[in-house]
Amino acid sequence: ITLRNIDTKYIGSIIVNVTNGIALPKVVSGNDFAAGLTASGLVYTWGSNTYGQIGMETLGSYVSVPTKVNPVVNDALGNPTIVRAVALSAGNDFVAMVDTDGNIWTWGNNDYGQLGRGSYDDIYSSTPQMIPVEVDSQPVKFINIAAGSASVYALTATGSVYSWGMS
Repeated sequence: ITLRNIDTKYIGSIIVNVTNGIALPKVVSGNDFAAGLTASGLVYTWGSNTYGQIGMETLGSYVSVPTKVNPVVNDALGNPTIVRAVALSAGNDFVAMVDTDGNIWTWGNNDYGQLGRGSYDDIYSSTPQMIPVEVDSQPVKFINIAAGSASVYALTATGSVYSWGMS
C-alpha cells in the first residue's frame, strides 16, 4: 500500500499484515491512512487518525494494525447488530461507506461538508454516522460511493447521483 503525506510530501510504501486470515478484497486510501472492506462487509482501517478518519476516538493517534470500525445499531428487538458495508471510499482524510440497506455512513474530516451532515459544526468526527437522504419523504437508497479529496458522489439503484462537499 502506498501512503502519502501532503504536509511532508513523503511518499512511501508499507507492508500490511492483516492477522487471522482476514482478506481485504477492496482497499482504499487517503492521506496517510487506509481502509479495507472484507467480502462479508466488515471495514478495517489503519494509519493516521489526525481527523478521526480511521474511526478511533483518539484524534492524532496512529494505528499500524488494521482495526474493525463498523458501526453497531440496535435491531427491532434491541439487540446490537454490526452494520456491514457493500461499498467503501476514502477522501483525503475521511471515509464514506454504503451499508447493506443502501444507507450512507461517514466519518473523519468535515471541513468542506464532505461528511454530509448538514453543517460544519463538527469539523472532525471519529464516529461513523448514518446520513439520511430523503426525496418526497421517502428514503433514498444507494449502491455505490466515490470520494474526491473533500467531496462525495453516491449512486442510487435508479442511476441518480448525489454529491456534497467541496465543489
